[in-house]
Amino acid sequence: MTLHDNLLVIAKSLSSELDAEISARWNLLEGAFSINQAQDRYILANDLREIYLQTGYERTPLAHNIPFLQGYQGNVCFYCGETLDSNIHVDHLLPRQVVYHDDVWNLVLSHAECNIQKSDKLVGPHFVEKLIARNENIMGSNHPWKRKIEFQLGKTPIQRGQSLQTHYTRVRAILGDDFWGGTQGYNPSSDPFYRRLITLLNNNRKNVFR
Repeated sequence: MTLHDNLLVIAKSLSSELDAEISARWNLLEGAFSINQAQDRYILANDLREIYLQTGYERTPLAHNIPFLQGYQGNVCFYCGETLDSNIHVDHLLPRQVVYHDDVWNLVLSHAECNIQKSDKLVGPHFVEKLIARNENIMGSNHPWKRKIEFQLGKTPIQRGQSLQTHYTRVRAILGDDFWGGTQGYNPSSDPFYRRLITLLNNNRKNVFR
């Protein structure tokens, strides 16, 4: 293809039309790319859902876990850090509609209002760190659930943390990146229970490497 000076004249006189044509063609490419990306995500999400469906089971009653979880959660709401009232909800941190199980490592206590706000949304990463730390708090006890958590997530704090993060990554691939960061005004840095758990988690990690 040979380009002549006349092309410059055309470009100047029909610049708006050329810009529109270039934009239209670029949008076609972008649209095609987005569709392919969306298809890839859709396929991945469906594959991951199948993994959980194959290992999942019917919903079981959860209320009997409240006394046990209260002891290891400091009787405060997992999502706002305030003292629990009489209307306590047992919630799946990673939504049950994705993971299809009621294993205790994924269960937390919350206010009814906080649970409703969170619903089936993907939580922010700070709540995953908090859940890892809460589970390590359980692992420091002699409660029978300790063995089950060890079997489900791993024998060491690092293995358990990595396993939970893997579940979180899978759920994130299914639900997308629209994080729920907590109830209005919640700040992890001012949550004393959160700080205590993270200190515990960090100490456990140091002990593993000694």
